[in-house]
Amino acid sequence: MTRPRLAVAAALTAILVLAVGLRRWGWENWSLWLDECLQVFVARQPTRQIIERLQYERNHPPLDYVLTHMALKVSSSALFLRWIPTLLSAATACLVFWRSGAARRPLVSLGAVFCFAVLPLAVHQGQELRAYALALFCVAVADVGRMWHDAGGGRAALAVTTAASICAVYSLYLAFLPLAALWILDALDARLARPKGERPGPALARLRLVPAVTILAFVPWIYVVRSNLMHPNELPAPRLSVSLVVSQVVGFLADRQPGTSRAAAALVMLGLAGTGVALASPPERRRVAVEGVMTIGGAAAFLLVTNHWFELRYFWFALWPLVRCFGEGLGVTARLGRWRVPSFAGALALVFALEWPALAENAAAGRPDWRRPVAYVTSRHPDLEPTIVPVDWWSFMLLDYQQLVGDPPFRLEQPSLTSRDLDAALARIGEGWVVRAPYGGSQAAERLKTSALRPWGIFDTADGAAAYRFENGRLVAP
Repeated sequence: MTRPRLAVAAALTAILVLAVGLRRWGWENWSLWLDECLQVFVARQPTRQIIERLQYERNHPPLDYVLTHMALKVSSSALFLRWIPTLLSAATACLVFWRSGAARRPLVSLGAVFCFAVLPLAVHQGQELRAYALALFCVAVADVGRMWHDAGGGRAALAVTTAASICAVYSLYLAFLPLAALWILDALDARLARPKGERPGPALARLRLVPAVTILAFVPWIYVVRSNLMHPNELPAPRLSVSLVVSQVVGFLADRQPGTSRAAAALVMLGLAGTGVALASPPERRRVAVEGVMTIGGAAAFLLVTNHWFELRYFWFALWPLVRCFGEGLGVTARLGRWRVPSFAGALALVFALEWPALAENAAAGRPDWRRPVAYVTSRHPDLEPTIVPVDWWSFMLLDYQQLVGDPPFRLEQPSLTSRDLDAALARIGEGWVVRAPYGGSQAAERLKTSALRPWGIFDTADGAAAYRFENGRLVAP
């Protein structure tokens, strides 16, 4: 291996270590949040029951649940489970490097990987026990498989592209959007690269096979969930407005959640991406445009049509073309001759400085910590296993995972959602604790919320959950 290639390999290794380190940072500061606990709740069932539950849950296909199911056979610890998305995210970073040109364009490729490593949204979702890291990895494999097929990879590359596409849609429904972008690009490439009389090129071969096989392979799952797939959303969706768009853009570029507090950093990153688009080759600009329209415009249209609320994770696949734009922008330093390496390092340092506040905030308080109310309750009963009665499904799911981990141990009752159920549970158990989450919305939760009885503890780090004490079947004041 030549000296320049060794330097690129060393730089790539350092960036990958940074990517893993940032995704590992902060795990001790919070527990699994609601969606992650829901995934564990479903995934620890037998495989057949996983399929049955997802048939009614309808928000996600089963692949990541099955992967979590297998991981739970090893350990249910959050510190173990979070390694799944973290390692998948690191693998995606490697694919970013290859997709951006690898050692042929070292500064562009390393710049793209670095931005994927440090972008707060990529870090946040890359450490979350949900399907997003797996789905993006599968889409990345499908795209890199296309490159391999164009380079003469033949049937093996075609098989990899097809298999990765199927895995992507079985991970996340929205994965159809970036895959559709790849299929559109294949159609454009086939039309542009096929003069009359020539044999069909790789793009046309993919176009004839990959979309059809992917859709046909997904038909069985659509059949399974057909009766529940298009139920209307129960929660109110925000109206599309300029402020909503701005908060989403700022959050995507410089934060892990929508907001405008980091607008200056987002503006710099937006300028970097724009520079990258301007400097990219015409084929790459076409690819970025098609992928951007599908992953941003397509996702927004889907959310509006289904009356769904907007979250950054629904635009997750836009990271794939976005980080390549960042790489193209950072690659301009290659034109600076002997100053290219220090200039490139300085540009990376600037990007890291811009993203650092959001990264530090994510590590400190990126998710709620439901270990706190459990620790409070059990600390008051050092010689007993206290009983906790949740009054909403929100608190039940989060406490259910804490009970699964079992440190410290406690007994968890089924949720008492009505006032009658709550009174019956208190009379039957006699002594214990009631826990209410602020977003539960049950009749029993509203009764506690509006009552004059003060909770014994309110836990801001656990979604603002409140704990109430009961003795002799009655709630008591602190």
